[in-house]
Amino acid sequence: MTKCPFCAKQSPPGRVTCWYCGKRLPSWEGADRREFVRIEANVVVRYEIIGATAADNRTVLAGNIGLGGILLVSEKPGPIGSNLRLSIKIPTSERPVELLGRVVRVEEITQDVFYDIGIIFTEVPPGNRASIEQFIEQRRRKGGTG
Repeated sequence: MTKCPFCAKQSPPGRVTCWYCGKRLPSWEGADRREFVRIEANVVVRYEIIGATAADNRTVLAGNIGLGGILLVSEKPGPIGSNLRLSIKIPTSERPVELLGRVVRVEEITQDVFYDIGIIFTEVPPGNRASIEQFIEQRRRKGGTG
């Protein structure tokens, strides 16, 4: 169990947010398992669930990004295991970065309002990978790691 520093109640292990108050728990477990560093990234992402209807397409904000994946913040949870076509508007790139990913985690961050959607990248064209690397490096130099 993990003790929440905000409400002092115990939440089940492995949770990103407190089971009771919904606030983010301080945890380094997720970062430790990652192969690539993540940086905070308030960038616009358009995604389409492959094989779903156009009504399931969304434009959302990213919470963070790394070479291996991205965290999206959405008003609608994405089904775990869904394959996505992503278009990321990165400030250091003239065109949106297009790639494929898969939903690996969905966490409610505000009850019935906002969800964190963890995406791993499954297909990243080399030029787009370079754009992500450039953005990450620029943000790291400015102190934006997360």
